[in-house]
Amino acid sequence: MLHTVKLLEFTTVGKKVPKSHMVYPIVCLPEEYSDLIGERVSIYGTDHLGQRAFLIVPENGVAQPGNVSTQICSEERLQALELRIKNLEGRVENQMRDKQRYAGSAVPQWAWPDSNRRSSPCKGDVMTS
Repeated sequence: MLHTVKLLEFTTVGKKVPKSHMVYPIVCLPEEYSDLIGERVSIYGTDHLGQRAFLIVPENGVAQPGNVSTQICSEERLQALELRIKNLEGRVENQMRDKQRYAGSAVPQWAWPDSNRRSSPCKGDVMTS
């Protein structure tokens, strides 16, 4: 499966020093990804054109950066689409069955045939009071 990667922004890796003997690298994402703040993410390491690269994947389905999608997400989407197609096919089959059932029957009648016996004024009739 081919993934497309979009450059988001250039930034400098900062550092976080929670204790005197610990130093962690910090990477700032663009402001449009602020919905990730406080969310739990998985970070995968790989290489891109011979250099280190990282993939950040939110666990709770928060929008993923760029156009990156995993095969699991693609399979889930495919299964959901197939289910929706089956539901639509069932609806179409039901409508076709209903049409065939009523195709040979008489023209539908009003429930109260005397409720509107007057002719329509659109047919040229003159209404007088």
